[in-house]
Amino acid sequence: MIPEGHKESIIITGIDFIKSITKAYGSETGMNLWSQISTVLDPNIKSEIFFALITGNYSPEYLTIGFPLNTARNDIKIINCIKEIRMASNLSLIDAKNLVEELIECPSRTVRLPLIKEANWIIIKKNLQDLKFVVY
Repeated sequence: MIPEGHKESIIITGIDFIKSITKAYGSETGMNLWSQISTVLDPNIKSEIFFALITGNYSPEYLTIGFPLNTARNDIKIINCIKEIRMASNLSLIDAKNLVEELIECPSRTVRLPLIKEANWIIIKKNLQDLKFVVY
């Protein structure tokens, strides 16, 4: 049984993984690989991942974000990071700024970014990754 706190992360990662292997190996081979790999997953999670993939209706309540350990402060576009976090989560300007500063100061740390319901998490994830965030 997967702890509830990890369920969303596993579903998101599973969706990304299926997309990656089917893109890399083609649909048939990719799905065969997924079938073999997913045999170790909880059957409920496996079906939730597959259902979310085919319907496109999965929207997590949060994303876990951080910066890679080797990211230099001057490589981070702080203002853009704050803007993206605010659009994704409706955090106040000061809360978003403090969150970004905290992650820059302690790159081994991750935080759970609560998402607004209307947010398109796939676009948000890509935008955050473009800004050097690691998104789990």
